[in-house]
Amino acid sequence: MIENIRNYTGLTFVVLVGLFLGFLFLDVGHLKGMGGGKAYIQVEGTNYDGPEFVRLGKSSLELAYGLQMYEFVSNMGAFGGNEDETSESFFIKRMILRNAKDTFGIHPSEEEISEAIRTNPAFATKDGKFDQDKYRYVVQQYLGSKGLAESDIRELTADSLTAKKLGEILGSGLGVNEKIVATGSALRRQQVTAQVARIELPPFKEALKPTDDEIRAYWDTIQDSFRTEPKRKFTYFVAEAKLPETKPDEAKPADPANPEKPEKPDPTKEDPKVLEERQRKQQEFVEKFDDFLSELQQKKGANFEELAKQNGFEIKTTDLFAASTAAGDLALPLHKSSRGGKVSDLLFSLKETSDPFSKISDALQIGDNKWLVARLDGEEPSRVKTFEEARDQAREQFVEEKAREAMRKSADEQLKKIREAVTAGKSFADAAKEAGLETKTVGPVTASTRPSSASEPQALFSSTSLVDPGTVADLLVEPTQIFIAFVEKREVFKQPDPVATLKNEVSSAASMNQRFALDTWLTERVESAKVERLNRR
Repeated sequence: MIENIRNYTGLTFVVLVGLFLGFLFLDVGHLKGMGGGKAYIQVEGTNYDGPEFVRLGKSSLELAYGLQMYEFVSNMGAFGGNEDETSESFFIKRMILRNAKDTFGIHPSEEEISEAIRTNPAFATKDGKFDQDKYRYVVQQYLGSKGLAESDIRELTADSLTAKKLGEILGSGLGVNEKIVATGSALRRQQVTAQVARIELPPFKEALKPTDDEIRAYWDTIQDSFRTEPKRKFTYFVAEAKLPETKPDEAKPADPANPEKPEKPDPTKEDPKVLEERQRKQQEFVEKFDDFLSELQQKKGANFEELAKQNGFEIKTTDLFAASTAAGDLALPLHKSSRGGKVSDLLFSLKETSDPFSKISDALQIGDNKWLVARLDGEEPSRVKTFEEARDQAREQFVEEKAREAMRKSADEQLKKIREAVTAGKSFADAAKEAGLETKTVGPVTASTRPSSASEPQALFSSTSLVDPGTVADLLVEPTQIFIAFVEKREVFKQPDPVATLKNEVSSAASMNQRFALDTWLTERVESAKVERLNRR
C-alpha cells in the first residue's frame, strides 16, 4: 500500500522485497520528513529517529492489531481517531512503559514471552492449539514487508505483559465492593415491559409558516454559521504501471512417456514468464516514479508540468470546486488505505506555507499500481453567505429548532396530564387516549435489547430500569420524536450459576480497575514526559 512514496530513498529495494514475496504491501507515507539517523521525537529525555519511531510505533501498532492484542492497543491509547495521532500515542506510551520496567521491577522472562505467544489466538488452530505454520507465515511473509523481524513480536509481547503487570500493581489499591457489583449485576439483568405513547416532530414542522422577516431576523443572529464551502483548483496527473495481463501456467505432460495426457494447468498458479515480466515492468515503473518524485522535491515543485510530461504522465487541470463536488479522479477513494477517505479529502487538507513544495500533494494510491500527484493552483476561501444565498438553509434550520421547541412543550404538558390521570386511577392507555395519543406495549427489553423499529424508544431500558412498576417515567427525548413510557413490569432474570457469575463479574471489575489505574498513570506520565517533536516539516 503506497499512500506516499516521496522522501524515501529505499523505495526500490522495499518494492523488490514485496515482489519477491509475491505481493505489494507498502505504506511508506509515514516516513515523510523522517530522515534516518536524525532525532525525530524526544520522550522523557531520550531521542528517537524516524525509523525507530515507525518500527516501534506505526508498524508495531499494525502488528499488534494483527496479533489481536486489543487490550494492549487500548492501553496505549491507540483505538480510533486519526491514524497519525494513534501511532504517535502508541509510540510515546510504549516508550514510557519501557522506561518504567526498572522502576517497578517488571521484567517478563523469555519463557513467559514464549508462553504468551503460544497462547495468542492469532496463532491458534480451530481447536485452540498453537499453529507453528501460522507463526512461521507471519515471521517469514509479513514482518519483512513492514520493516520488522521476529524479535519485534517478542518485544511487543513483552511490552504487553509489562502493561498487564503494571496495571495489576497500580490497581492493587483499588478494592472491589462485592455488594455493589452484585447490585449492578442485578440491575443489568432486569427485564422491563412498558407501554409507550409517541409524539412525532413532523406535525409541528408542518404547522410552522415563517415569514421572510422572521427568517431574516433569525439569520441576523447566527449568520456566521452559514458559510460557503472553500474551493480549490489543481493541476494533477495519474501515474500507472503498464503491466502485462496475468495468465495461468501452461499445461505440462504428467508423464514424459505419455505426452498425449498432459497435466491440467493449475488456475491458482501464474505463468512464471509473465510473472517475471510483470515484476520487471513494475520495478522499472517504481524506479522511474521514485526518480521523478525525488527530482520534483529537489526542484521544490517547479516545472511540475514539464517533469510530468517528460515522464509520460498526462497533465490535467480543474476549475475551482468544493470538496463535496469533487469528480473523476479526485473523487476516487484512497486505495488500500488504513485511514480511508477520498483523494479530495487529502487535497483539501494541504496547507500552503512559505515552502513552495507545500503545494504538492503526496503520491496518493488510487488503484493497484496507480498513483495521483497534484499541485494546488488556487483557492477561494470560505465566506459568510448573503441572506439570499442562505435563505433556504436558514428557513430549514429555523423550522427545525422551533418545531422541536413546540414538540417538547407539548410533551411536557401531555406528560403532566397523563401522570395526573394515572395517579387518579385511570389506565395509562385511557389517559394517553384522552391526550390524543396512541399506545403500544414494548418488551420485555433487557440491557442488550435494541429497538425493533423506529417507533420504539432507543433508550427504553436505561430510562426505565430504576422506575417503579405502575409509574410513568420521565420523557424519552429523541431528535425527531418524544416518548412517554409507563412501566408495567420490572423483574430480574436468574442466572444458571449465580455464584460463578458474581465471581466472574467481581474479577472483571478488578480488571477494569487495573486498566483504569494504568490508563491514568500513563496519561499523567505523558503530560510530564516533555515530549518534543523534532525535525518535522
